[in-house]
Amino acid sequence: MKQRRRKYIQLLTALLLLLIGQDARAQKTCVIASAENHVPIREALIHTNNNHWARTDYRGYWSMRYQFDSATVSKPGFIRATIRYRELPDTVFLLPESKQIGEVTVWGKNQENAGKMKGQASLEAAEAGRNAALGHTRLVGFDLGNMMDSQGRRDQKHLKEAKKVFSKMETAILSSMPTKRRLVKNIY
Repeated sequence: MKQRRRKYIQLLTALLLLLIGQDARAQKTCVIASAENHVPIREALIHTNNNHWARTDYRGYWSMRYQFDSATVSKPGFIRATIRYRELPDTVFLLPESKQIGEVTVWGKNQENAGKMKGQASLEAAEAGRNAALGHTRLVGFDLGNMMDSQGRRDQKHLKEAKKVFSKMETAILSSMPTKRRLVKNIY
């Protein structure tokens, strides 16, 4: 009698352990995180192919007690991801959706350079009109960084002055040379 009871208890224990092991094998736990900064995503929705739902907690964890073949992970602001149960890693990374802005206009309190920009744009437009009338084609450029660069303007002014000085020196040297040497100099 005692042996039968012992075998019965052993059989029940083995069966209980088998059932507990199967439940543990069927439940899968995973973390959902942002691919950009690896921060866990809270309240992401997981929808399986056999119509079971789960939601991540504040740590980005979720678990599914039911078997599934594939699941779709979604969260507003992120691109949906479909994962397969067999390939399910410990962490699933979602890519953030990107949005683009067409045009931005920024107006600040200090607008001391706004008049300079308007004047520069007017000069560029007038120059482009003259060039177009003469038959020269040139694209009109607008470089905001260059307009606000006072050191760059100073350097350009210095470069123009240096070119004038060098051209004066060159004409003085060429005028002092005999004509044959001047012709040879112009060829090269």
